Amino acid sequence: MTETATRPRRAGLGAAALIGAFVPAVWSLVLVAVVGTSTGDDSFESGLITLSLIVLPVVSLVVVVLAVAALVSNNWIGRILAIVGIVLLVAQGIFLGLALASGIA
Repeated sequence: MTETATRPRRAGLGAAALIGAFVPAVWSLVLVAVVGTSTGDDSFESGLITLSLIVLPVVSLVVVVLAVAALVSNNWIGRILAIVGIVLLVAQGIFLGLALASGIA
């Protein structure tokens, strides 16, 4: 490549944002499954819930940063994947908020 040639834009950051958006969903499903099947070990369940309060916001923040970077630097496929990841993350937040409000989770 010469100095004036530019690299083609890729969709990697958008794909990473989309894949990362599934992590909070899977974590929440595992949390509901573990806490829902009460084994009598309350310390494990409360530890898992406490860990969720740390992990879910951090992963969500990473997904948002990846999505914003994808919107800036990726091609149109990467931008679409980033938007889908953000929409998925927002939908998960709304679902968890409604679940907490109704007492399901």
